[in-house]
Amino acid sequence: MPEEKRKAIEENDKWAKAEARMDGIKVKDDPTRLKKAVKRQEHEKTKSKKDWDERKRTVAASMAAKQKKRTDNIAMRNDRKKEKGKKSGKARPGFEGKSFGGKKANKGHSK
Repeated sequence: MPEEKRKAIEENDKWAKAEARMDGIKVKDDPTRLKKAVKRQEHEKTKSKKDWDERKRTVAASMAAKQKKRTDNIAMRNDRKKEKGKKSGKARPGFEGKSFGGKKANKGHSK
């Protein structure tokens, strides 16, 4: 930019800031405060990222633990079913003495 144009822009900015101060508006142009604000925002951002990563890690670990517990419980249930099937000699308790579809005493009668 040409020197005179740059100076004119700076002058306009100074007047705009002065008018804003006159109107009671806070002008935020202190470089040290701006640097501190940027540093604080960056720190908050990194802290938030760290917290989020920690949460993701704990959620993944808890999900893995729940899945392991589920598979263990399913395997245990299957083992119990197999043991129960091996113990019982009767296929259907209460039905072993009856014959189905054999002789009918009263063919003509229906209830």
